Amino acid sequence: AEYMGMKLQKYYQNFKKKDGFKSKLYQQISSEISQAQKLSAEINDLKDKEKELINLQEINDEEKISEYRQNLQDLIYAGDLAEKMLKSKVQLQEEEKYLEQLSKKGRQLRLEYEKLYQNQQSKRTRTPAIMHQKLLGQIQKLPIRLKEEMEIEGMLKEYKQILKSLEQAKKQGSEGAGAKQQQGNNYDQNLIEKLLESYKECQILTPELQQLEKSYFQGKEVLEEVEQILSEKKELGLDNINELTAKLDSIQIKFEDRIDLLKIKLWNKRVVLIAQLCRGSAGKSGIQKGGSQTKISYNNLKTYLLEGYTFSQIDMHKAQVKENLRTLEKIVEKAEAKLKEIYNEKNTSVLENMNTIYMDIIDLSGEVIEYKAALSINSSHNEKFVSAIGKVEGSDKKQPLKDNIVSNISSSSANHGQALDEIEALSSQKKPKTCLLYTSPSPRDRQKSRMPSSA
Repeated sequence: AEYMGMKLQKYYQNFKKKDGFKSKLYQQISSEISQAQKLSAEINDLKDKEKELINLQEINDEEKISEYRQNLQDLIYAGDLAEKMLKSKVQLQEEEKYLEQLSKKGRQLRLEYEKLYQNQQSKRTRTPAIMHQKLLGQIQKLPIRLKEEMEIEGMLKEYKQILKSLEQAKKQGSEGAGAKQQQGNNYDQNLIEKLLESYKECQILTPELQQLEKSYFQGKEVLEEVEQILSEKKELGLDNINELTAKLDSIQIKFEDRIDLLKIKLWNKRVVLIAQLCRGSAGKSGIQKGGSQTKISYNNLKTYLLEGYTFSQIDMHKAQVKENLRTLEKIVEKAEAKLKEIYNEKNTSVLENMNTIYMDIIDLSGEVIEYKAALSINSSHNEKFVSAIGKVEGSDKKQPLKDNIVSNISSSSANHGQALDEIEALSSQKKPKTCLLYTSPSPRDRQKSRMPSSA
């Protein structure tokens, strides 16, 4: 363009000398050069903007990138520049090459966008957010705006809002979890249903929400299954009750009061069955009905009691819960009385042959094993005391000290280690022994030999 301008000035000087000559050629060439210069400036401006965008991405300043791109032209503008380039009679080689590369990048990114989202729609799948962010990052390097860019930005904005709502639901669930809810039921049903409704239209994969969606429908299936079983009023064994209760505990959604209601019904059935088994009125066939468990550990019995205290605070079947709670308290009291009898026995041989099943249903074997282990540990300590005391040697002056330590052995098992250390320290003391020392000659005898004379 500059070269053509110089040539034009030369032509103009020649044309100007001719009288009455109106240089139409000069005006035409001048217009072409002016348009070419303007077109070159616009394309160079796109180059500068592309460099600035790359710099902003390197420093990862999303806010500035978003603000900067608000003022960019769209793809139609790039098409207009390409059309002007074709019409121009002035050749702009570098600008033309850059514009071709820019158009190629734009077409390629649009194809990637179509491939990504058409596959999702046809297969009804979602893709991770990182893939959308990566595609958006590539588009945002262009000095022009694409329609697809705005669509991706909208989807990512919706995705971030869903994540924010999910965090709020988790926070509310953790704050609201109390005596009414078990530890796993941390999500409010209404909030989760709203989240899942929003997630239906979201094309970005959210693993946590995907898992929560799965848990939600699994939880609903469990509730319907337990409600169906209880509505049939079939006889249930302890195994059946424990299995159904475990399924309810695995639900991660707070389905209002439905979970509590079902747990209370199962708890009442369990206590009634335990009471029947303790009285023997259920019979062997009743024990085996619907399940194989015939024994209940003492620890489980106490756990059921604590559950009853929790359920008694809920205004559902309250009267029945309190009645069954009193029944269970009596059973636990009888089991504790039996344990007191066991703890009074100090002979491990007797404990070995002792029947640890109480009332044909309550298994006390765990407590008996712990008690035997405690007795064994104390016996081992006492043997060490006897051994250590036997090592104590010395005069009768040490006897009161030894007697004092021995008298403390049976006072408390916690003092055994200390007493043992005292005895071992006592036994390590050595008896006094005489030592013969060589006496050197005195100063006055240095001049004489103290050895016998040989004469």
